[in-house]
Amino acid sequence: MNAGAAHAHESTFGPASEPIDIKAFARTELGDLRSDSATQIPPGIAEECSVADIRKEVQKTWDNVKLSGYLLRDHELVVNNVHITAESKKKRKRIINYEALKIPHAAVQDLQESLKCISKNLQSWPYSAEAALFMRAPKNTDFNVLDSVKRSVSNVNDPNETEAILTITVHNTLSWGHNYLSRASTHLLRSSQTLQDLYDCLICESSEIPEEIVEDGEVFGYSQINNADNKPCVMCIEGLAYGDGQSDPDYADKLIEQIGLMPEEKRPKITKADSTLATTRLDSLLLRIDEPYYMLHHGNCEHFIVVDQIRLRRPTDLLSDFPITTHITPVLLDLCRGCCKVPAVYAIVGDVRLPESPCVMCEPCWTNMGPSDDSDVSVAPLPRRVHGWER
Repeated sequence: MNAGAAHAHESTFGPASEPIDIKAFARTELGDLRSDSATQIPPGIAEECSVADIRKEVQKTWDNVKLSGYLLRDHELVVNNVHITAESKKKRKRIINYEALKIPHAAVQDLQESLKCISKNLQSWPYSAEAALFMRAPKNTDFNVLDSVKRSVSNVNDPNETEAILTITVHNTLSWGHNYLSRASTHLLRSSQTLQDLYDCLICESSEIPEEIVEDGEVFGYSQINNADNKPCVMCIEGLAYGDGQSDPDYADKLIEQIGLMPEEKRPKITKADSTLATTRLDSLLLRIDEPYYMLHHGNCEHFIVVDQIRLRRPTDLLSDFPITTHITPVLLDLCRGCCKVPAVYAIVGDVRLPESPCVMCEPCWTNMGPSDDSDVSVAPLPRRVHGWER
């Protein structure tokens, strides 16, 4: 799959579900879905269906550095051979005989024998040449900067309140193609939390753009204070625009004003909601799964919010931990144009000594160049990615 097709596939949602009443859905917790008769399993069936022994063996294997290292190496070699076999015969490549790789460690040899026994008894275990049709290289959105889920500390008004848990994914528009989207983060929220809670856990680079310090109409520096919490925002959900209410007019009013300038046949039907982000609870909304909802903040920074799942609260869910962030996509950092080795921290504008403007550079390279005699040269710090990136 080429890059264009991969981005198009990731930017496609749906079909969306019917609108779901979150509050009515949460009430089903009191019905048959959580009745005692439905949750009690006879001991004989529970023992027969238990996978505790398999889980124990898998954990034991992955905790062993030699065994887990062998499995990863073996998997890479198998995938490599599958791709070589599936490629055109014009590309002559040597197939690696991974079985001939002798590993003297006794535990690894025992693991090899166990895997061979599985492949003999289970025909679907080994990869065939056709498996190459269903393989692709990992994308940036497949990686996660978190090594464990990121929990928050929130107040719980009523611990006994019936709540649902929503899994929400935030997608960014790509700078080089606004028709394409890329997954940025995934969050879990309680249905009693608000749209403001969702916005507060959003991780966005534009929230960390330093504000200009202007005197007499000229920019002479940038503020180091992060005012990300005070940035205005609007979310459009099922034809209603929810603003922050921090100003009059707010972002919802301004968005509706801009929509009114569009041709009538292309104008979406959006009206301003009576409530704001801070006063709108998630369980007061009708939401559709796999439906992208538009969000605008910090000038022209656009996101799309997608509800992936709505489920009932589990006994193991600690309500004070929500919102919970389960995934953050790594940011592809621009390298310094001077050394091409480390990420850039400054954007240099208007310096004739540099090949382009703006030109991004790391601190050592810019320090070695020294300040420019041209007063029109400006140095802007790049986002430091602090807000929301703490593990």
